[in-house]
Amino acid sequence: MDWLVDVANGSANELVAREHYVGLSGGFGTVIAGRIQGVYKTTNLDPYISTTLEARNLGGQSSGNFGHNGFINNMIKYSNKFGQVTFSAMLNPSNADAGSAGGNSGNGDFQADLSYKGGPLRALIAYSKNKEAGGANTPDEKRTKIAGQYTMGPHQFTAQYETIKDYSPGNIGGTRSPGALALLRDSGVIATATGTNPGDLGDAKFWYLAYDFDMGNMNDIYLRYGQEKYNDLNDAKNTAYALAFRHKMSKTMNVWVGYFQQKWKDTGTYEPKTSTFTVGMVKNF
Repeated sequence: MDWLVDVANGSANELVAREHYVGLSGGFGTVIAGRIQGVYKTTNLDPYISTTLEARNLGGQSSGNFGHNGFINNMIKYSNKFGQVTFSAMLNPSNADAGSAGGNSGNGDFQADLSYKGGPLRALIAYSKNKEAGGANTPDEKRTKIAGQYTMGPHQFTAQYETIKDYSPGNIGGTRSPGALALLRDSGVIATATGTNPGDLGDAKFWYLAYDFDMGNMNDIYLRYGQEKYNDLNDAKNTAYALAFRHKMSKTMNVWVGYFQQKWKDTGTYEPKTSTFTVGMVKNF
C-alpha cells in the first residue's frame, strides 16, 4: 500500500490513497490488480516531476488521472521485460469508474507502453484510453506519447511529443488548476469548444524538450522548453521555460535552485504570464 501524507494541510485530504494492489510475479511476468499507478505516468522522463519546475500541469506534459498524474482504480496490470525492452499494459474490466474526473463508464479504460533502454539511448511509446471521459455517451479520450532520451558524455537530451484526442473538461492538463482553462472558456476569454458534444474540448498537442549538463563534482544544469496547444479553443497555447542548478549532496539527497515561467496566449488579446523562483531539496529513503 502507498499513501501520500501532506503534513502542511489541515483539511480532510492530508492523507491521500495512491497504490493499493495484490499480485503475482514469476517467469511469466508480473500481474497485479487494484488501484495502480498508470503506465502513462510511470514513463515520465522529467527529472523535476513533483516539484514547482515540473512540466506536468505547467506546459509540456498533460495531467489528469489518465495522464501524468495517474493513480487509477479497478485496474489489472501485466508487465514483463524482454532483454532491453519492457512492456506493460493495464485494463479496467469492470463497470466501475476508474477514477477519471468526469468519467462515467470505466469498462474498457486501457493503458500500455513499450520501452527500450540500452547504452546511451532510452526510447518509449505509450498509449492511454479513458472510456467516455466527458461523461455518458461522450467520446473516449485517447492519448499517445513518443519520447526519447540520449546521453553523450556530460550531455543529456530529452524530447517528448504527446497528442490527445477528445480532451475532456475534467482532465485539462496545462494548468496547475485543472478547472482554470474551463473557467477561461466559460468566461468567453477563450472561445467555447465547437461541435455538438459539450464534453469534448477537441484535441491537444504537447512538446517537452530538455537539456541536462553534468558539470562534475555532483553538479548539473537543467534547461527545459515546453508547449501545449489546444484546437477548437481559439488555438489557446501555453509556452513554458525552466532553468535549474542542482547539487547532489549524496546518492540519496540533492538540493536545487531554479526559475520557471509560463505564458498563455490565444488568438485574441488574453496573454497571462506567471513566473516562479524556487529552492528545493529531495531525500530518498
